[in-house]
Amino acid sequence: MDLKDYPHYFLYITFLYLVMLAYGLDFLLSAATYGILEGAEAGIMIAVVIFPAVLLAMYALKGKLWGLYSRRNALRLLCTIFMLASSAFTAVFIIPLTF
Repeated sequence: MDLKDYPHYFLYITFLYLVMLAYGLDFLLSAATYGILEGAEAGIMIAVVIFPAVLLAMYALKGKLWGLYSRRNALRLLCTIFMLASSAFTAVFIIPLTF
């Protein structure tokens, strides 16, 4: 792991996102177990919560698989934006529903 590829702000946002991902996955899995989430709403919520994890995995692989190594900074920025959006969505909509 090369630390120049992971600036401090990115590590902080990643930690925040991983905590929010745990809350989001807990809510989604329990809602799916009880049959509460169905249809397009469930798909949208799953996409909002999971898509940044896919981008984070692409960034962690250093873009070797998809040829994105030359666009590494753009991928990190895109990943940061989606992690912040997903964390905000989880904090505003999902966490209040769990209490």
